[in-house]
Amino acid sequence: MNTKPTTRTSDESPSAFQWNQGGWFGALLGGTCWMPLTAGVVAGADALAAGLVLLFYVAAIFYGIRLWKRRADLPPYPAIQRLITVEGLCALAAVVSLHLRDAWQFLPETGRAPIWTMYAALLIFPAMLVKFHLQERAARS
Repeated sequence: MNTKPTTRTSDESPSAFQWNQGGWFGALLGGTCWMPLTAGVVAGADALAAGLVLLFYVAAIFYGIRLWKRRADLPPYPAIQRLITVEGLCALAAVVSLHLRDAWQFLPETGRAPIWTMYAALLIFPAMLVKFHLQERAARS
């Protein structure tokens, strides 16, 4: 008996994206790995800020796993777009939490940058959405 879920393929047109376990979980962890590290650094000084950051991390991870488990029913391109969007929103919520709690001051001075740099770093998420959109559009034309 085959217990592997079948992967849905698009009959209407080719796609630049295919379901790939390494790529999927690489994107999931790559977009969120900073969160538990940051939470660990600020936990001793501001447990609430650390808890909020961990909450957003867990939300993004669970959502990514949920999408992966539904891969037989979801085309890969919309799924990766959803994943990146949710990762970006969770990352924004984590940065806002750190900012509002003034927890940024607890990061080590050698690794601390002005808070605006963390907001600027969040631009990676919409940039990835645009990049993947262009890849998908090129594959379909």
